[in-house]
Amino acid sequence: MSKLINSSVIDKVGFGPSSDIDNAIEREQQYRKNLTKILFSTAIFLFSLIVLYTVPLYPIPIVFLISILSAVIGFRSIVSGFSLSFLLFIPAFLYQTSIPFWWLLLSLFIIGIFVTKALNNPSNILTIIVGITAASLFLTSYYFISIPLMLVYALIQKSDELSKNVGLLFSFLFIFIPFNALGFANKLSINLTTRPEKIYSLISDSTLPIFSKIIYETNPRLRSFSEFAPSESLSGFFSLQNNIFNSYLFVLIDNLVLLFIPILLIISFSFINVLDKIWPWMDERGVELSILPNFSYVITLIFGTLFFIIPLQTMQIPFDYSTGFNSSDSFKSIISAGTLGLAISLSSINLSRRTEGAELTELVKEQCNTYLQNIDNSHSELEEIQDICPGIDINTEITSLGEFKEELSITLDGLYTLTYSGLKEKSEKIQILHDSQEDSIDSLQLKVLNYHNDQLDKCKDMLVKLEKLGIGNLPTINSDHLTYDNELAFSDVLNNQHELNDYLLEVSQNTIRVAESLVTVVQKEFDNTLEFTSISISENFISQGKGGQALDTLLVTIASLHKRYHQLMQKTITNLKRLIQRSLKMHEYNIIPLNESLGQNPTDVETIDVAKQIQVHHDELSTFTGILYLPDVMAILEFLENGTHTVIGELMRLLREFEKRNDTRVPLDFQWGKDTQLISEIESSLRRLDDKSQSDLSDRLSNIEYGIKIIENEATTLKKYLIMNEFILNYVNMEPLISSLISIEGQVIPRQLPVKNKYAVQYLQLFAYGKSKVTFDSSKNTLLKK
Repeated sequence: MSKLINSSVIDKVGFGPSSDIDNAIEREQQYRKNLTKILFSTAIFLFSLIVLYTVPLYPIPIVFLISILSAVIGFRSIVSGFSLSFLLFIPAFLYQTSIPFWWLLLSLFIIGIFVTKALNNPSNILTIIVGITAASLFLTSYYFISIPLMLVYALIQKSDELSKNVGLLFSFLFIFIPFNALGFANKLSINLTTRPEKIYSLISDSTLPIFSKIIYETNPRLRSFSEFAPSESLSGFFSLQNNIFNSYLFVLIDNLVLLFIPILLIISFSFINVLDKIWPWMDERGVELSILPNFSYVITLIFGTLFFIIPLQTMQIPFDYSTGFNSSDSFKSIISAGTLGLAISLSSINLSRRTEGAELTELVKEQCNTYLQNIDNSHSELEEIQDICPGIDINTEITSLGEFKEELSITLDGLYTLTYSGLKEKSEKIQILHDSQEDSIDSLQLKVLNYHNDQLDKCKDMLVKLEKLGIGNLPTINSDHLTYDNELAFSDVLNNQHELNDYLLEVSQNTIRVAESLVTVVQKEFDNTLEFTSISISENFISQGKGGQALDTLLVTIASLHKRYHQLMQKTITNLKRLIQRSLKMHEYNIIPLNESLGQNPTDVETIDVAKQIQVHHDELSTFTGILYLPDVMAILEFLENGTHTVIGELMRLLREFEKRNDTRVPLDFQWGKDTQLISEIESSLRRLDDKSQSDLSDRLSNIEYGIKIIENEATTLKKYLIMNEFILNYVNMEPLISSLISIEGQVIPRQLPVKNKYAVQYLQLFAYGKSKVTFDSSKNTLLKK
């Protein structure tokens, strides 16, 4: 079969399908066309060979030459090939039978009708070929094949049954009746010279021999065309009377044999067609027939042959005829019918399998191409799954898909070399692999859906952990748990997972910045041996688009740092809040009044900005819960350190300024209340605030607290300095008054001066300081003149 399908014979020759036809069904159709031509050509060849051999005229080599030539012409034009063969048969037919012209004319008219019909439907030629061939077989010892042969043709032709059956009958009778007349005449030893009355009497009184081997006085076959004398050989061509033929035909009509035999043949033809329809009828109704329908032709033809032979044998006495279908020849005919039926069944099975094979080939090819395209899409989908769902193990699916693709490729490569059973096996195997692939796809989709739901749960858990660790205001997850159902498209699952991956990537990118800041602070403030390994690993994951793994790694690191430093951070927050509250209180009760004393606008003083900022930080500290706020806590700590340092430095500048002012306005050794120890304490506090790297957290907090205490002292001292500055500046007004009072009264007491008593005492001391003519009695707080 495969060799026929894959035939590379050029189409112009006509024996096989063109190699340019890639479609197996089209190749099979082309094969059928070529096979039909071959069958018709073979039928014409056998027809020519049988009729020209059994009806002698031409030399044997010429018979073969005519047969071959008719077959070759018939391959291209069935009508032309048959016409050549039939026209060359007419002289042989007339040469042997000398039938009257009217019989020949009637026969040619009927045959001409079917030849004309053959122009549109070449199968009509077979009607003539089978009928004439079947009649010619009665001239041989194989006459028992004749009836099965006609039954075979009546069985295999399916359209226009009545007209073809009638044509088959007349084609058969066209040869059958003249030669039976000759055979009967030979049996009765009569010839054309016998008187017509005698011929008719002999034929009428004898039993007619029909359906048996015809033996007649044969005119000799020509050895060469030079021996052929047309005028003598075809002398009866234009005659209307042939005593032997006419007498025999009249007896057939008179005995009703010519009515019974055609009716029996027509009924037999119809019977086998009815019988042939019983098999599909039974199959449609669910009758278990096993392989019987495949070999129904065998049974149908056997029963059809019996249907003809039994009435034929039974009706011999009523119609006064004899037949050669005795038990032996009847058995041979039945065997022939069975053999022809078997040959037709096997041919039908073979052709049916060829057609099914061609259809199956195209089906398998279409399936392979479709599945290969689906596999390419599946490969892209698997790559997408690997990219979107890196945690899913799809090696089994990839391997299965590769095996399926390999099987499909192998099948396509050897598709046209497979037999029918091989095609069925491949089709079933491909279907099994495809079903397995479909199950694998369903399983994979379920894996991806479960992976998405697991990743979503894991993401939510990580978000809760991040919130506990200090990361808030995270973006909303635009995804929910998915449920596996027929309405859910797999692309939607992948899109949801893709969005979740993008979300995790965004969160991990935000988290890594916070985590990096945290690790930096911890490394700087608490553990300088801490490495950025986990940060590097997370950055690598992020660069690969694996946000979930990066976030998981960061959480491990952050959780570890949380465990180590969270309690310390909370303690630090508590201390910072306490220090900030003290700083704010100190600012309110010390710095602001001091600024007012200095006559400065509060909005223009740097300490005001510091106070506002630490108030903000105080509010923020109340919201810091997780370890991820540690950098913010340490930043606030540093800001508080710097703020304290700034305030201390500013107040120290003012102290130095007012010390200088007061020192320049009083005598060198006059003790106006200058605090000589405070400056050294301030410088020590500044150094401690500057030296952060060498101090642990508790020391830094202590330094801030000490700095606040220094600021308080500075503010108190500076207030005293301001008072002394005013005191010293007002001395220029008090000095003339004191000088006048001491000159007039010789002494001055504090209540004589227009100031408070304590300031009056200091004015008197300052007046007495460095003067030799006056002295100050500290026991009585009185200025005395010497």
